[in-house]
Amino acid sequence: MQFLNKNFGQRVIPIVLLVLSSQLVFIEQSRAATATATGAHPTPARCDQTVSDATNVEVERLVGGDCVITFKSGSIDWTTPQGLTSIQILLVGGGGGGGAAKDNGAAGGGGGGQVKEESSLSIAAQSTYSISVGTGGALGNIVYPNESDAGAGGNSSLSSSSSTLITALGGNPGGGSRIVTSGAANSIGDFGGIGGTAATSSVASQGGSRGGGGKNGGGGGGSSGDGQTPTSLGGGGGAGGAGTTSTILDSNNLTTTTFGTGGAGGKFGTTLNGTSGTTNRGIGGKGAGAGSGQGATGGSGGSGVVIIRFSPVFVPGAPTLNSVSGGDKSLVISFTAGSAGSPAVTDYEYSLNGGSYISAGTTSSPFTISGLSGRTAYSVAIKARNSVGLGTASSSLSATTTDSTLDASEAAAEAARVASAARLAREQKELTEIMAMIPKIGELTLSLGEVTRSLTSTKCVKGKTTKFVNKGAKCPKGFVKKKII
Repeated sequence: MQFLNKNFGQRVIPIVLLVLSSQLVFIEQSRAATATATGAHPTPARCDQTVSDATNVEVERLVGGDCVITFKSGSIDWTTPQGLTSIQILLVGGGGGGGAAKDNGAAGGGGGGQVKEESSLSIAAQSTYSISVGTGGALGNIVYPNESDAGAGGNSSLSSSSSTLITALGGNPGGGSRIVTSGAANSIGDFGGIGGTAATSSVASQGGSRGGGGKNGGGGGGSSGDGQTPTSLGGGGGAGGAGTTSTILDSNNLTTTTFGTGGAGGKFGTTLNGTSGTTNRGIGGKGAGAGSGQGATGGSGGSGVVIIRFSPVFVPGAPTLNSVSGGDKSLVISFTAGSAGSPAVTDYEYSLNGGSYISAGTTSSPFTISGLSGRTAYSVAIKARNSVGLGTASSSLSATTTDSTLDASEAAAEAARVASAARLAREQKELTEIMAMIPKIGELTLSLGEVTRSLTSTKCVKGKTTKFVNKGAKCPKGFVKKKII
């Protein structure tokens, strides 16, 4: 509900509580936008970022590969990329506005915004952080009879859902020339107001001290140096305090950029409006100077900025499956690695028939998947993994496993079948041969019977009729004696 409080106000809460949870998710997602990265690197899209509003966000992929995100204005939600756990961050508060001047007066310069830089700030991956960029302080106008209304710069910060992690305070405004109060910083002195003090780790850059009427204004304090007090009546206003240099925007870490410089104090006698501080640098506005009977406005403070830099992390690209071949209850997988992730690939995982991915325990090709069912068809796809997560899947290939146990059993059964068939063939041949001998045996038996009978009988034949008579007897009439073999 923090999101709803922030964007729609307390009055909406009783109504929103009645909305379905799916609608709440839609509202949250509708705030997402993509900040598209540019840069000379071959793959700038690796640095594309998810933010709530990309209007004031610039993203670049540096030649060396780092991503730089510059948040230039407003309050923006940033969703951290997958796998990202540490960033370099620079926060600059808005510069204070320069004071206004009137009647031979000179005003103080606005203080530079505080600069904070962390080289390694821990964050959570795929989480949403709120980033606020400090506005520049409003320029000073004389509010008659004796006051300048220059504004302080806004704070820049990085916050999680539960707390503010880091803040850079905005610079204080420069003093107007018509302030006449007690105290060294505000009194009418020979050389004008005292310069503001520099920022510290907990105190914002101070605006230039309020220059007395008719005298020169002091410079605003910078992020790393005090503003200067004028040293002579004719020497002009005091210089602004020094800013802080950083290489966070440079691809080779050689070119430095200065942030949080204090605005210079104005010089009396010549009517001149103060100039504004540089935007997105947190530089204080310059104090005004005025001639007799005249007035001038101060310069606006430069807006702050939040810059985040990191080395992108991303999952590996899809591998290419070259072949999948079946082995004994196993598959052999040959592949070519896809585009490298960042950091390096630590493992490959495979999926069988569209199931969940299982570690192969290797980063080399080929590898073997064992313990599968024999004589079974499998469809295989693989993914590469690094510390960020699993990459994109390869296309799938299919193969069928073998089974040596079944092969041996079937070979033995076939041998037994062949042996049985051979035995049966031999038996059938022997039976055929035996059957072929039966007629000859019958004939032989018949012949032997007749030979035996010839010992006691005489064979008499008449045509096809045969009669036997006792040995020595005559054959019947019409029959002739036939010798028995």
